[in-house]
Amino acid sequence: MIATLKDYDDVISAFHLYRNVFPHLSPTDIKKSIQNKELIWKYGVAIQFKYYKQKRKKGSFTTKVGDINLMKMCKVNGGMPGTVFNEWLDLLERGRIVLSVRQENQQAIKFYEQHNFNIQTEISWNEDKIKGYVMTLDFDRTKK
Repeated sequence: MIATLKDYDDVISAFHLYRNVFPHLSPTDIKKSIQNKELIWKYGVAIQFKYYKQKRKKGSFTTKVGDINLMKMCKVNGGMPGTVFNEWLDLLERGRIVLSVRQENQQAIKFYEQHNFNIQTEISWNEDKIKGYVMTLDFDRTKK
């Protein structure tokens, strides 16, 4: 489930399918995430994440130290994003996931809402030309 360097080319190919969503994709960042064990690759689904080491402002929302930043998520045709996402939550066990998503990316917003994320605030990029949301999910998979 945690990606290894042998998965690198497949992960890059998967993210390249979504150049319009991830226009600033950095292969170096992907490799660093793999080396830091902060990239999931399973069933054709990639999830890039990292832990916040300090508080950060995202619009009017403030993250906490230890929050999990879901940076990027994508799937290849036939990928199983719901299954992989839930397995990732099981692996993490508990915490708060924070992400930002463009308002135009309705497919992603619908996925996150189906997985109990809540919109916390609006956010914008590129001098207010691109609108988005900050969404969070508090979860605890240790209570079963």
